[in-house]
Amino acid sequence: MCRSVLPPVIASSQEADIQALVRQWLPIDHVVMEADADELDATCLEKTDTLSAPEVELNFPQARVRVEGKGKMNEWFFQLCRGMPDLTSTLEDVTLGKNAVYVSVTVSGTQLQRCLPMFPVGMFATWRLSASVFFNKAGFVHKHCLSLCFDPCLGLSPPVHQGLAEWAHSLALTKSGSHLLQEAIQCDGSIGLLEQLRGSVVEAARSPHANHVLQKYIETMPPEAIAFIVEEFRGHAVVAASHCTSCRVLQRLVEHCPEQLIKPLVDELLAGLEDLVAHKFGNFVAQCLVEHGSAEVRRRVVEAICVGDAEQLARHWVASNVVRCAFVFASPEDRASLAQRIAPDSSALAKLSHHKNGSFVAREIKLAQR
Repeated sequence: MCRSVLPPVIASSQEADIQALVRQWLPIDHVVMEADADELDATCLEKTDTLSAPEVELNFPQARVRVEGKGKMNEWFFQLCRGMPDLTSTLEDVTLGKNAVYVSVTVSGTQLQRCLPMFPVGMFATWRLSASVFFNKAGFVHKHCLSLCFDPCLGLSPPVHQGLAEWAHSLALTKSGSHLLQEAIQCDGSIGLLEQLRGSVVEAARSPHANHVLQKYIETMPPEAIAFIVEEFRGHAVVAASHCTSCRVLQRLVEHCPEQLIKPLVDELLAGLEDLVAHKFGNFVAQCLVEHGSAEVRRRVVEAICVGDAEQLARHWVASNVVRCAFVFASPEDRASLAQRIAPDSSALAKLSHHKNGSFVAREIKLAQR
């Protein structure tokens, strides 16, 4: 492994010594119990002055922290240690890269003043943290990247759950926060983590990040925990189905929710099916209705295709996917009706077979006829 751009003391040290040295660069590796403000400020200043490059940067996206320069780093260290006076860290693992050290740390503390959003105020909490410390060619730290993650052994303690629930709305709208919430939902599976999203589900579903949180919640939680998501989509189902990200949330609802729970949404979607079948996003929701809906829902989708221009829909670059899906999942009677509308004779079927989109539908018709 090439370590040429790491500090010389690291490149020549044994693994045991490296762990001790790495602790010097961790921005939250402090134990401050009785230190007064002057001592604490001096400690932080000494760390940044002796170990860091002038252009040092700290990036902690889940906490919405990004600071640049020694002065700002010093100020952030100071505020953090004052806000969490019992902050401690346990170094779990260290991996050396070409120009960086990658560290896994268990961090614990009681937040007395709001510094880190995912730590509840007044409650002792423990988190697993991954830290990446990057060095410049001179061997000084020029960048810290911090990220919270979940350890299956630690689980999701009540304080951590509370901290996440309090900040769920803000976290869901960011890339790193979305990943954190998805991990928490998968790890914990407890109801109530997304209570803060009540009243803004439709907005969250349109977010490139929050939609993934909603999808994971729907896939993981029992129906009673998902009811508020279904309720907030009422009156917005067709519009949501036509959006690039909220259509995914609707698909998960159709796939995972009991029929009675989502019946109001399904009725809205069926009423707007004429527009959705040929829509570049809506067609995925229509396919989902055919695949996961009841026999009655499948019949109504087939009827909507037959009432429309079935021959043209079978050739459409988007709608043909819905037609093909209907031939896979609909009843034999509905497949026969659909085939009759699209290709009533062998000549029409032969023409369909030579169409770049319709050929896939023609293949399904032939399979159905057999």
